[in-house]
Amino acid sequence: MSLNEDAIYNLVYDFYDIRISFGYYNYGEYLPAIPKICSMFHVAAPTVRSALSMLEEKGYIQMKPRNPARVIYQADQAKCRRELALYFVPRMAGILDICASDAVFFGPISDALLCNLNEEICELIWEEIDQTDKKGLPAMLQFYCHIYGRINNGLLSNLFWEIIRYTHFPYLMDLGTQKIEETLKVRQACSNFEQGFRLDVRRLMDFCECVRSEYSLENMEQQPFRWTIYRQRPQTCYTLVSRIIRMINKGDYPMGSYLPSLPKMAKELTVSERTLRRSLSILSSLGITRSFQGKGTQVLNEVEQIEFERSEVKEGLRLYFEALQLFSMTVGQVAAYTLRVAKAEEREAFENQFAQMIDEGNSQRCFRITLLFLSDKCPLKLVRECYYQMMDLLAWGYSVFLSHLGAHGLRDKYKEFVKKGYRNLQEADWQGFAEGWKTLVDKDVREARNILSEYYEWAEKDES
Repeated sequence: MSLNEDAIYNLVYDFYDIRISFGYYNYGEYLPAIPKICSMFHVAAPTVRSALSMLEEKGYIQMKPRNPARVIYQADQAKCRRELALYFVPRMAGILDICASDAVFFGPISDALLCNLNEEICELIWEEIDQTDKKGLPAMLQFYCHIYGRINNGLLSNLFWEIIRYTHFPYLMDLGTQKIEETLKVRQACSNFEQGFRLDVRRLMDFCECVRSEYSLENMEQQPFRWTIYRQRPQTCYTLVSRIIRMINKGDYPMGSYLPSLPKMAKELTVSERTLRRSLSILSSLGITRSFQGKGTQVLNEVEQIEFERSEVKEGLRLYFEALQLFSMTVGQVAAYTLRVAKAEEREAFENQFAQMIDEGNSQRCFRITLLFLSDKCPLKLVRECYYQMMDLLAWGYSVFLSHLGAHGLRDKYKEFVKKGYRNLQEADWQGFAEGWKTLVDKDVREARNILSEYYEWAEKDES
């Protein structure tokens, strides 16, 4: 599940735009030939040509048939310094937050991926990495792209590249190019890379502190990281479908009831009637609702047949499964950390929500309640951003398990877990609660794969 061509186009463009504008490529130098860029970014030649054409329109390069692109932009060092200041000063807090998120978010992901590497796999990866172009994508960055890509999870690759695009400076670093042949050396090289990354962050922060006063940027508003998820159009409909599913799961639109009229519901959700109509069509394809002429749209008690071949359903369920994998890799560390640092009254309110689920017999709401808690109470902004986005994507799994288990089966599925989680919270056993979540989501990944593999080839592939 690779990134789509539009996403890669932006990555190729950003990489060379940054390197040229900040003087890494000098006037008169040549960019790599198109086949080399294709190999580096694993993308088709037309996509690379589109990115280079954009750079040519910007006045950065000159393109001639059968020749590499030539840099025609002359970077001014004083201007470069100011441009660096204007970009990095408002992102100081965001970059530091990303570094702080490593232990609970990126660390578990990397550990999960590195544990599947051996000498043979490393050899194959390094054979594919182009180390001949010293001004190309740094070898260790290419290596991380490969290991993140091995899970066959486009959402994870999307997140990785979006963070690189936000931080910018990995594009300007000379990262290690040593060949790695053994798993032990892989881990050491990755550790060295992370240490070098942190050292560059400290240098970057020193630079920002210096230029803040130099260019009077002390009061510049901070711009946090925002995760742009690459998906097919219409993107607004995907988000609205997720929102309505969460409202159904919460009980705002009870099973068996009819949704408000189209004009009233569109007004309540602050969307156009056209967008709502298309979103309701997708919900119908998911088997969650059915429209009746002259009566309205009913929330069904049991999911009817899902139209798995509809493009929006395919895309939504792919993103659901990829988000579930990402949740599985990170929830253990994120939940334990968040509970440890949360205020007592916040933990108590969370505990009370688990008690309420038990009393009302609505254990299937545990995902929404826990994701809301983590995306609201975790002090790390990157984690909050990612979990908030994942909450939308994971909502699509409601139809999958509801169709497989039925309403009663779905409630029973999480009953014992919610009871055990409630005991963990009562006993302040944060680690036990987190491990329970990790076990539960790992199981859901396996079950979702078994269900979806009947309809999609990508679900048949093992994540390792």
